[in-house]
Amino acid sequence: MGLALVVFSSLFALAFVLAASPGPAGAPRVEPGPVSAISPVDARRLITATTVRIVGFGNSSLHSGSGVACGDGVTITNRHVVEGSAAITVAPHEGPVAFGPVELSPQADLAIVRTQLRTGESVRLAVHDPVAGEALTIAGYPVGGVALEVSPAKVIDYVSGRYRDERATVMRVSLNPQPGMSGGPVFDARGQLAGIVYASEVQSGYGLVIPASRLRLALNGSGGLTSVGCN
Repeated sequence: MGLALVVFSSLFALAFVLAASPGPAGAPRVEPGPVSAISPVDARRLITATTVRIVGFGNSSLHSGSGVACGDGVTITNRHVVEGSAAITVAPHEGPVAFGPVELSPQADLAIVRTQLRTGESVRLAVHDPVAGEALTIAGYPVGGVALEVSPAKVIDYVSGRYRDERATVMRVSLNPQPGMSGGPVFDARGQLAGIVYASEVQSGYGLVIPASRLRLALNGSGGLTSVGCN
């Protein structure tokens, strides 16, 4: 199944330097130095292959969101995208639709879907949460559509998720995600998974992202989900 790909800007910066600045609370300090950035060609291939559309079918409703195929048949998305659905489909940019069982995290707005989907690309969690000002690329399927949208963004800051339906610190980004982009991947300049989109702030227009450090805790087997290989 071929789907249209809409790219709003260059996918990744070719290179940049991280400032010597602490990340969010509890995150390791990031020392200055050059970033080994992924090439635009490799970035396009990675995003196209691993960003998937997720559709949940209920008794009388349909829910659509986004996700990232981590590898080994595991797709990561938001809990609110799939919770309450009787059946889940995972639709890649190209290739057949896959079906599979769902695991919901009791601690975060995260879920995994296990299917037979193989993307041929490997997604790895970022070693460090990106710092304020760092360039990102965000992908997803907005408003229930079939066109994959890819947009540049940057980290604004980190804020308490307590009043945003998350228990831990969350990342704010410059892109305001549209409905349907929940669960979509946020990649850093290395092509590593820096987080998962889960909401937006109405007042500021900023997007809210569950960062890689939080994903790692949820996906290592101790956060209510079976351990998966991308962490």
